[in-house]
Amino acid sequence: MTNPQLMCYNLCNSQPQSKEPQMPKKSRKPNTTTLPSKTPERNNPLTPFAKGEFWHHLNPFDTNNPNYRTISLILLATIAILTSLNTLWGEFVYDDNMTILEDARIQDWHQIFHWTPRHIRTITYIIDYHFWGLNPFGFHLTNLILHVLCCLLLFVLINIIAKKPQIALFTSLLFATHPIHSEAVSVISHRKDLLAMSFCCLAFILYLRGITISGQTYRFVPTSIKKALLLCLSSISYFLAMFSKEVAAVSLPIMLCFYHFLFEPSKITNILKKYWLYWIAGFILIIAFFIKLNVLSRAFNPKNILMVTNNATTEYLPVFYTMLKSFCIYLRLLLFPCNLSMNYEVPISTSLLETGVLIGALALIAIIIFWITTYRKLPGVCFAIAWFLVGWLPTSNILPLVQFFVAERFMYIPSVGFCLLLSIGLNQLFKKRKKTAIALLFIIIAIYIPLSIKRNADWNNAYSLRLDWCQKILAKDPNSIDAHFRLGVIYSTKKQHEQAISEFKRVIEISPNHTEAYNCLAIEYQDTMQYSLAMNTYEKLMNIVPYPAKIHNNMGILYEKQGQFVSAMVEYKLAISLDPGLVTSYNNLGFLY
Repeated sequence: MTNPQLMCYNLCNSQPQSKEPQMPKKSRKPNTTTLPSKTPERNNPLTPFAKGEFWHHLNPFDTNNPNYRTISLILLATIAILTSLNTLWGEFVYDDNMTILEDARIQDWHQIFHWTPRHIRTITYIIDYHFWGLNPFGFHLTNLILHVLCCLLLFVLINIIAKKPQIALFTSLLFATHPIHSEAVSVISHRKDLLAMSFCCLAFILYLRGITISGQTYRFVPTSIKKALLLCLSSISYFLAMFSKEVAAVSLPIMLCFYHFLFEPSKITNILKKYWLYWIAGFILIIAFFIKLNVLSRAFNPKNILMVTNNATTEYLPVFYTMLKSFCIYLRLLLFPCNLSMNYEVPISTSLLETGVLIGALALIAIIIFWITTYRKLPGVCFAIAWFLVGWLPTSNILPLVQFFVAERFMYIPSVGFCLLLSIGLNQLFKKRKKTAIALLFIIIAIYIPLSIKRNADWNNAYSLRLDWCQKILAKDPNSIDAHFRLGVIYSTKKQHEQAISEFKRVIEISPNHTEAYNCLAIEYQDTMQYSLAMNTYEKLMNIVPYPAKIHNNMGILYEKQGQFVSAMVEYKLAISLDPGLVTSYNNLGFLY
């Protein structure tokens, strides 16, 4: 028997059967072909980058790139090396002869322990001499390495301070390529600027790392020990900077104060309480250093002011006025780094109303007012301005200690402020128009690099350097006696007698009593066997010089070359009678006997 309710339920839920015959279902074969993936597997090192992925991993301007720091440092080092590479084939020029070739201390390892005000530079010379002898290539290689190191340390420092990688990269790239740095990098004797810059940056970095470490341990080392170690290393680096160049003794502590004042004003009291020992030690070191150098008594000594003003005056005000005028020259060199020179002739100013002095004073006052009114709103901009002013003032002759009012090497450290200021502006543009900012940066660098390479070539040998300087001076002042005379000496050393004679004649036309020009002209006539002209020149010179002992000696040489030995003997005896200490006349007379 069946249940009637169950039968009723089955009838109601049963599906109607189709009368059409059903086709047998086809069995689907598995698809063995695979479609290409739209995105590559990043975990597979063999998988090629997708479109744009390769650039992403090599883009130093993309902070989302995990490798941006490494790529930035590689790019920076490469550009710095390429910009200054041609310095490696330079000779010993300028002050290199005095500090290297004529200094026997660099050949003695024991001199490492005999400290001098710039002893770190001397130590590097001793190391260079040990490996390279007197081959200038090795000395230039050390300068290049130090310059690259300065650029890398600057990138790290600005990255810590600004906390914006773009600003750090922009600043260090501009610094690496600016033509005004050519003198500091190319001239071996100016290595002191490179050493001071590198140790200052390192001390700044170690100090900031030391005061910002937090937590109980740091890589299994207690934080307190790590802080003490970093601050100790910072102090050592500051000490090395101080004995590389004296300007570091003042610049670094002041910049540390500006950093806390601008970026961490609320923490100043806490930092002074927490790290009082570090600051007191630094302050004592500065005082001891300045007492050792006897800075204040030297600065306002009338003899020192005479040296600074090239015997123009013993008063301080003309020095101050000239300092203001030199400020304008530095701004021009930073903004438009062309027509650079090995020696800038800055006439001593005696009035505040002089055009250059007035412009410099107004520019400096405007910068100070801007700083005071905007330091809360624009701490980065004000930090850049402070870096420039703090770096410039010690070499500005505000304390008359420096023989030159303007020198390109003096801008090696202060120019960081200019590069940082320009980079802050580029970063503002970068936020709105990234491609435009990068293009503008590369345009500036593309202008800087050729100018730097050309300027490096000027410093490669003494001949090209002096020739370039004379030509630039004569372009400004065609009647420059000093430039014409130096140009004549250059031509004379290169045995270009016609050009030398022309320059010495020009000096005599401008300054008829220029004894050195007469003497050099007579020697040129003598070397070209124009003996009658040489004799006439010596006779004119005897009417100018009150004690012509050396002239009689030269006339004796002239007679001797013509075979007139009796006349030569007479001239040598006259020279000895006028100057009994003239050894060359005794020797020449002895050869005749």
